[in-house]
Amino acid sequence: MTRTWTRRLAVAGVLLGAIVVLWLLFWPVTYWLGGADLDHLGPQDRLAAVGTIRGQVGAVLSAAFVGGGLYYTGRKFFLDRDKQFTDRFNSAIDHLGSGEETVRAGGIRALDRILHDSPGDRNRVLESLTGFLRHRTPGSGRSGDDVNAAVAALRGRGLPSKRTTENALDLRGVRLSEANLRGISLRQADFGQADLTGAVLAGADLRTARLHQTTLINADLSGADLTGADLRGARVVRADLTGAVLTGADLAETDFSGANLTGADLRAADLTRASGLTAEQIEPATTDPETTLPPHLGPTPA
Repeated sequence: MTRTWTRRLAVAGVLLGAIVVLWLLFWPVTYWLGGADLDHLGPQDRLAAVGTIRGQVGAVLSAAFVGGGLYYTGRKFFLDRDKQFTDRFNSAIDHLGSGEETVRAGGIRALDRILHDSPGDRNRVLESLTGFLRHRTPGSGRSGDDVNAAVAALRGRGLPSKRTTENALDLRGVRLSEANLRGISLRQADFGQADLTGAVLAGADLRTARLHQTTLINADLSGADLTGADLRGARVVRADLTGAVLTGADLAETDFSGANLTGADLRAADLTRASGLTAEQIEPATTDPETTLPPHLGPTPA
């Protein structure tokens, strides 16, 4: 009962306030706008002038009401759209917890759509995708449709807009054997202790990426940019590093056994603590006087 009376009093107060405002606008304000000129007019001319002023005041009020309506409509539109994105995001996240691969894949593709439709949700979508990959990727064997969908979403995510920033991807410990990551932007991504055996990373942007103790056996890293990357303890055994850029990379204890370094950029690279290197591997690579080789290989080739 108290709430009912409160609502009625509030409505009555609003109506009374509206009546007072209208009275002020169409009487005192009208004559104030007309000023002393109204006193010099005859009754009919004064009535016409007052009508004209009131018409102008009414036009201003109408414009204000229209503007307010447009503002309310626009605000409601954006609020409704945000609610739709939130509902879609929550529904997609629920699908990721399903026991069925096809349902999880559908949730991933729904997140991929949100990733492109809602720049404001970009980081939390990417965090959800990388979290899924960290916890769902199998240790070995065929990657499911859900994992492939998540990888495709990351590969096709594009760049953040000028008004948004993107956190570095957290992919520690993922198992993405033979995954297709060709040309993907993984700058500053953290692949610490991940298994990327046989993965295709040709042309990938891995600048300043963390690949500490990452398994890259038989991986295709041809043309990849690994400038400033952390490859300490990584296993790039039999990996294809043709034309890869390793300038400034941390290569301590990196295992290069059988790796193809033809045309790889090793200028200013510190390989003194790298393992598995042979003179035959280094010869076709690009080096300079600042390249340092393991003790058993002697001075840097000219």
